[in-house]
Amino acid sequence: MDFEWIKLFLMLAEYESFSEVAEQNYTSQSSVSKKIKKLEEQIGAPLFERTAKGTQLSNEGKIFYDYAQKMMGLYHQGMNAISQESNPHHKALTIGSTSLYGEHLLAPLIHQYQQIYPDQTIHIQINHSQETVDQLNQGKIDLAIVSGYIPYDRQLFDSYLLGRDHFMLAVPKNHRFKAQTKVRLGDLKNETFIVKGRDSALYHHIAKQIKSVDPDFKVEKMQAINHQNTILSAVSYGLGVAIVSQLALEKNQFQDSIHTLEIEDVQLYREVICLFPQKLAPYQAHLIHFLKENHPRILANPIHEP
Repeated sequence: MDFEWIKLFLMLAEYESFSEVAEQNYTSQSSVSKKIKKLEEQIGAPLFERTAKGTQLSNEGKIFYDYAQKMMGLYHQGMNAISQESNPHHKALTIGSTSLYGEHLLAPLIHQYQQIYPDQTIHIQINHSQETVDQLNQGKIDLAIVSGYIPYDRQLFDSYLLGRDHFMLAVPKNHRFKAQTKVRLGDLKNETFIVKGRDSALYHHIAKQIKSVDPDFKVEKMQAINHQNTILSAVSYGLGVAIVSQLALEKNQFQDSIHTLEIEDVQLYREVICLFPQKLAPYQAHLIHFLKENHPRILANPIHEP
């Protein structure tokens, strides 16, 4: 019995539509229909019936459904066990990330993954984005969750877009903008900006987005601080304003002492991506597949799609 037939059977039971299952699997409706037909022939009973509501499980299909789920579960567990045995030096997965993404994204990811693969150990390496990509290059980590503006070798690695992390303007609670929800770039030219530093990739990324809208925009006063929470602390004490990740703003201890606004004439954001080798070992492929299937539920609110 072909496990692809089982997978298609379970998907058709869920979607109740041959066309939807075909679309999800990047194949034709007739191909799906033929494989379901072969499964029915092997079982010796019709598994679906067409009704006014769509394609629904027959009585025999309802009986087979629970067994099919168990079969697929055992198949994935077996594949995981074999991949662990055939990769003795990779019995644990290692994910590299920055402290921001590690704190906000990886814990729920690992929790949900280990519900399915409880014997799989996952380690986390926290570093700056470029150091994380360097570790991926050296084979020290299995995949990396980093900002999309970090350069990487596209001949060696593929990427998967997790979402967009938008930026807001953070000001002290008693700032002149305290009653506003939006400002324009022109309103900010006399402000002291607290930034990560002119040599940081984040600084250049934001500057590039601003210059694309206002080539003449220039920050007159700047203070460099290389840590996100320290930047928010400095804003709360009135040392200046900062363009800050919305992901960082959603869970921080300075919410009562800072005010956030949109900069309405420029869309500031960064893409959050998962980087992984083009040639995947089975144990890596399992996690990548899980991430693609489940990241909207894992990430929930923190990553905001446009």
